[in-house]
Amino acid sequence: MAYNIENYLTMTRYVKGGGKVSSPKDPKEVAALVKIIVDEKPDILGICEIGTEADLKDLQQRLKAEGLDLPHYVHTGGIDSTRRLGILSTFAIAGNHSKQELTYEINGHERMMGRGILDVTIDLPGGSTHFIGLHLKSKRELEDFDQAEIRLNEARLAREHCDAIFAEDANARIVLYGDMNDTRKTPPLAMLMGKYKSDTYMGDVFAKDSREHLWTHFWSYQQQYARFDWVMISPSVYPDVDKANSYIADPEIWNDASDHRAVVVTLKK
Repeated sequence: MAYNIENYLTMTRYVKGGGKVSSPKDPKEVAALVKIIVDEKPDILGICEIGTEADLKDLQQRLKAEGLDLPHYVHTGGIDSTRRLGILSTFAIAGNHSKQELTYEINGHERMMGRGILDVTIDLPGGSTHFIGLHLKSKRELEDFDQAEIRLNEARLAREHCDAIFAEDANARIVLYGDMNDTRKTPPLAMLMGKYKSDTYMGDVFAKDSREHLWTHFWSYQQQYARFDWVMISPSVYPDVDKANSYIADPEIWNDASDHRAVVVTLKK
């Protein structure tokens, strides 16, 4: 289950009647989020927009209290100290290969990848599998740099990370997931997927909701729906995907929990 849980962290938030206050995620939003996750019963939960390690443990404990025990976890990130990446798992984490200090250059200026790359290996019945989580740069404009160029560079770093895994094992099992903040056939998505039908192509699971819709994010300010959240798989994982049980979770309370909807992928082994 891949899920952007929308600011599960302490931050400055607007309050009714005006003004701002530093506070954690609203308890009503947390309750809705926990219910959605528990109802899906994932064995592995990859998340974006978690705060500190304590925030991740808080979510872990809330899930356990509702009957979903995911005892193993990794918490990581990049230069962005506010919004981090996390993974919770029923299965033990066999290896942690996450990268926190990745750099790229734009117009002669060196920048660090915002959220880094989460990469853990988990031993599944089908074999040792890399779960690689990303949260690429948002579409929010910056004064000095092009947000689209930042996102493309971050995608390139992630693709190079995958290529290094393939260089060591041509049949590597990789599940690449996360909030890519971009849509189909854009340069960052093309970069992540690689050459179509090649031995290292990261194919789209192509999950849909109960109405056959593909969107995963709703931007209320612009009243805009988009598919920002993706799960891609290496050729060796593709035969294991249970397509009938892979989908975008769309319970009625989805927007009470997050501005994103979770992508659920079921592997047969």
